Amino acid sequence: MTNPYFPAKYLQDLGAFYQGKAIPLHGSFWMLCGMTAGNLYESNNIKNFYSPPDFLCCLYFLNLINQGIYTYYPECHGYWRVSCAPFVDSRGCSYGHGGWSSNPSSILRFAKDPSYIPRATPIEISPDQLEQYAEYFFSKYLPSIFETYPRNIFSSNDLFKHLQDDLDCSEVRQYSGL
Repeated sequence: MTNPYFPAKYLQDLGAFYQGKAIPLHGSFWMLCGMTAGNLYESNNIKNFYSPPDFLCCLYFLNLINQGIYTYYPECHGYWRVSCAPFVDSRGCSYGHGGWSSNPSSILRFAKDPSYIPRATPIEISPDQLEQYAEYFFSKYLPSIFETYPRNIFSSNDLFKHLQDDLDCSEVRQYSGL
């Protein structure tokens, strides 16, 4: 599967989300929480996005992978952060705005119920869309990032299996795998 949205359209939407501020070239930055999510969900802002569901899928998977590498492959985390596309960090906010738990699944929960933002409407993300993004990020994107990693210790398949068994990432069990 190729992804016509990621990275070009994603980066455009990331710029709309960050409202024109300078975005780093790689890695996690800023904070993604109920308060900052308003940059997408506010009715006057959503029209500035190419595809809110695709944007949220990319944010979710980049945050999920970041958490997984940090947890299961800490020796690879620095390399990941300087090699991956930029993304707003779901662990960047410690205040719990909007009920966010500093967990990537908060992105999916908030898409279904953005009631913390006045006048916000849910953003529909289909299970099929999540499955396609899981396949893309774990079978295409991650291997492309780590193909030049100096040590052969990282496996996107193993990371995927770790995440499926991780109690904090129980939603990953619904994806069929790679």
